This record gives sequence, C-alpha cells and structure tokens, in this order.
Amino acid sequence: MRLSGWEPIANCPLATSIVSAPIQWSSPFVVTRPDGRDRAILDRMGGIGVNDPREALRDGTAAGAWAAVLGGVPSTAEALLRGADPLQATEAAGSILLPGEARRGRLLLAAVPVHLALSFGWAWGIAFVAPRGREVPFAAAAGLVIAGLDLSVIGRRFPRIRSLRSLPQVADHLAFGLVVGWVLARRRA
Repeated sequence: MRLSGWEPIANCPLATSIVSAPIQWSSPFVVTRPDGRDRAILDRMGGIGVNDPREALRDGTAAGAWAAVLGGVPSTAEALLRGADPLQATEAAGSILLPGEARRGRLLLAAVPVHLALSFGWAWGIAFVAPRGREVPFAAAAGLVIAGLDLSVIGRRFPRIRSLRSLPQVADHLAFGLVVGWVLARRRA
C-alpha cells in the first residue's frame, strides 16, 4: 500500500482492510482506486469523517488557541457576578498536575500546560473528524460530550474539580466547542 501524505496509517489494519489497492489521500480523505473511482471516506461514515491530518492539525491549532482563551469566559463571568473567585477553576486545573499542592501560585502555573494540552488535544480531535459545513453544531455537541467526560468521569477523581459548580463548567465546555467550530468553519470556508 502506498500512501501520500500520512504514512503512519499504513500500519493500521482497518485502513489496509478497507482499501487493498494503492490509494492517495486528499482533504477530506478521498480514496482513489486503480480503476479511477473516487469515494470519500466521509461519505461512507454518514457525515462524520476523517479530514486530512495536516490540515486538521493546522486548523485544530488555530481553533484550540482561540478556544483556550475564550472557553473559560462563561465560568469566569459567572464567578465575577456571584462575587466568587474567578480563578477557582484555574486552580482546579492545576490540581490535575499537582494534586497535593495547596499554594495558589504553583497551582495557577501548573494549570497552564494542563489547560493548553486539553484545549489543543480536544481541538485537534474535533478538527480531525468534524464534517465540513457542519463544524459549529458538531463541535458544540462535542463540547457537551467533552464536558460529560471531563467533569463526570475524569474530574471526579480530583477534589478541586469536583467542588466546582457544574453549570458554569458545562457552559465553558459548550463555549469551547462553539469557538472551535466557528474557527474551523471560518478556516475551511
């Protein structure tokens, strides 16, 4: 099997079982068979597909950067309106890296790589599978799914995350998804 664009997929048994002839990849992945027929993988998967990895990485990086900055606006605004500490969620994120730490400064510093890794990781994942033309609703739904995973499954292991108010955190995840979707849609238009 000869691939142009993304060689690591050549070792994937699923990829080799789907197409056993030489293929080429474009965006979204289009399988070009020797007989000249093209079939987008996106079409076979009911709308959710696999986008070109290089393009998804570039788009996801841009989307992740914007979403990392703007995704926390809802909970920050809510905390300020209630007169609560707007950095409580940031400290909670830092506790993922430093679970036993109590010093605020160290928790805030530890939150930076955690927040960036999560923001870029999720944005890259969304950029990789978001269907073209439906990036915003897809990414918004993904943000809600990520909220469920982050807050209910993973976050429950960390007391500081468990102590956060749920609704503002879900709103942050929804805002994250909306920003990612908006940036992806603008870059792909």
